[in-house]
Amino acid sequence: MRQSNDMLSLVLGLVGTIGCAHGQPAAHSTAAFQAFECPPGGMSDAQAFGRALTPALDVQYLEVISHGGGHDAVTVAERGAKCLGATNAAACDAELSRLRQAWLQAQPSCEDCRGATLVLTTRGDDVAQRTRPEEIAALFGTIDTPAEAWLLLMARDGGPPYTCGDPSASAYRVSSDGIELSRQEWTSTCRPVERVEVVESVDRNGAARTLRRTVVEHEAEECFVP
Repeated sequence: MRQSNDMLSLVLGLVGTIGCAHGQPAAHSTAAFQAFECPPGGMSDAQAFGRALTPALDVQYLEVISHGGGHDAVTVAERGAKCLGATNAAACDAELSRLRQAWLQAQPSCEDCRGATLVLTTRGDDVAQRTRPEEIAALFGTIDTPAEAWLLLMARDGGPPYTCGDPSASAYRVSSDGIELSRQEWTSTCRPVERVEVVESVDRNGAARTLRRTVVEHEAEECFVP
């Protein structure tokens, strides 16, 4: 019996080790993932995304620009009024345009390039840009909305904004550790066609970790034609 018990202990130990190696947390939310809300009539996607962002710093205007990853530069989030309270609104607007254009010119132009994210803000005459995840996290302080968590992953991974109304494409749920985000992405589109679901957690300080990656579609000999 001693040998059998030792063998059982060894097997259970190996199972526990495998679970840790795959990065499964000891405890996580069991709530269902929710789809991101689509904007109401008369509101653009960028305005809806911007409304869900709540900066901790006192800024009057915020704009998020996404570029690359197969698309040209597009404003994906916007809130407030640019250059509100500036003593020289024309100079403030010109500085916004200069920063945006300089950033765009520094980005590589190729279909397969990783995307990039730029956050522009104004406060009176002050115009600022942020591109690194830690800079963006500092702008929001505590990361307490799904939109803020998603924006940090955009800055870290170069991904696109969330898709509203479709929980299979992108979704969120609140956990005791922060906010969990789910998305699906293509890892290969030809021999094989493969799509995976990625679940990540973003804590209140903006630190992100991958919880799991699950293959949801795999066709060894197929090719995807858009």
